[in-house]
Parts: sequence; structure tokens; C-alpha cells
Amino acid sequence: MTKKQATVVFLIVSTIINILIVLALLILLAVVVVLIFKESAMMVMPVVFMVALLAGSIISQRLMTYVFDKWHLEEKMEPLFNFKRKKKNRPED
Repeated sequence: MTKKQATVVFLIVSTIINILIVLALLILLAVVVVLIFKESAMMVMPVVFMVALLAGSIISQRLMTYVFDKWHLEEKMEPLFNFKRKKKNRPED
């Protein structure tokens, strides 16, 4: 498996894991909100959705960072972004 293929597989798996974490948090938080706010639960659901997205993203990022560091994936994967800037040939004023 080449570095590009390993990067694509890692991105696909991490995206699936992120979606599963967000869905689990959304279900968990929705159940808690329905139990606490029985009559006005639907008013709080947009906040629950945003909290689940934010918390899921943070948890997923920390989990992927842990996996990346634990198995030393820097050498096995291609960098996603190149931060080397090309020098432009600008005419001097």
C-alpha cells in the first residue's frame, strides 16, 4: 500500500468514526434532554445537535491524534497539506 492509499484509507476510517461518535453523542444527549425537559425538549434540540457536533469533533480529533502518535503514522502516510511556499518572481520596485 502506497502512502497516498494509506492516507485515503485513514481519512475514510476517521470520517466514519467521527460520524459514529457524533451520532452516539446526539442520541445520548437527546435522551438526556427528553428525560430532563419533557415538555420543552424540542426547543433545546438545536443546541443538543450543535453540542454533539462540537464534542464529537473534539473527541474524534483527540482520538485520531492519539492513534497517529501511538503507531507513528507520520512515516507511513503522505502529508495532507504542503506548507512550503514557492517564492514568486516579483519585479523589484
